Amino acid sequence: MSMAALACVASFTRGLRSAFATAATLLALQVAFALFSPWATRVYAASEGLPLRDYTSGVPRMAMLIPATLLLGVAALGLAVAVSRRATYAVGGALGGAAIAATFPWQAVLLGTAPLPAVELAATIAAGALLGAAGGLLGERLGGALHRLVPAPAREVV
Repeated sequence: MSMAALACVASFTRGLRSAFATAATLLALQVAFALFSPWATRVYAASEGLPLRDYTSGVPRMAMLIPATLLLGVAALGLAVAVSRRATYAVGGALGGAAIAATFPWQAVLLGTAPLPAVELAATIAAGALLGAAGGLLGERLGGALHRLVPAPAREVV
């Protein structure tokens, strides 16, 4: 879904600046979630006089749901555009999906979970490439359809 969203933004705006801004905004949101969620949990529990639950850890689960490496997806789309005159969103989506899938398990490791075995990591990367290619194609189609919905600028009658 990440590559579909980035490809849709890139296809709609006919450039990568907005896709880069989208990825950077999501990275900023992830940092905000990682800092805010544990603090808000402690403050709310203290204000209600509740003890924290036994299974509550300091790991921000919401921040783990957003891939921190979406900028790699934008770089993959940019690479695909630079190699070909026609923006090949399927190739860029496959490269970006594989890069995001390869780095996403390590994001979880940084937050305290066990690393994936090599076989599962390879399967995750392959699935990420396939889903990234499908997302790139879907995003290109959706962005093109949205671009066609934008009305043409009104001509000035003199």
